[in-house]
Amino acid sequence: MIGFPKPTKKRKLTPLEKAIAKAAERQGVALKGQNKFGAVAKDGFPSTLERDTYSQLLLRETAGEIRNLRRQVRVELTEARIPCKIDFGFEFVADGEPGYAEAKGKETQFWRNYVKLWRKYGTAKLEIWKAGRQGPVLVEVITPVKQEEDKK
Repeated sequence: MIGFPKPTKKRKLTPLEKAIAKAAERQGVALKGQNKFGAVAKDGFPSTLERDTYSQLLLRETAGEIRNLRRQVRVELTEARIPCKIDFGFEFVADGEPGYAEAKGKETQFWRNYVKLWRKYGTAKLEIWKAGRQGPVLVEVITPVKQEEDKK
């Protein structure tokens, strides 16, 4: 996250700060005090999609399908221990296996590469939630190859 003072009525952005802000916007980098891609923060969440996805996961936790729901979970991928941050982590009650959920608005090349890594080196199932007309929709569950091989 890049940080510099927010513009106020007393102080305007310098030309350099304006150039940095434009470049960051083009690359999808959040500036301090802003969310990527113009998402509107709601109720302590970076976007309404993430907030609504959390609500869906809370319903599943109340129903007894999952437990130990957490936000912004850090996971390491590959033997190189590449760090990544997942929106939500939890455990499935039925088998005690961990699970993760990601609320995905705009897909970027970085995200597509990240999914490829997860398919091969992920530590558990990853649920992908996207915005639907009536709220978040579970569109895909990625089971890593490593996890599938362990079950055989």
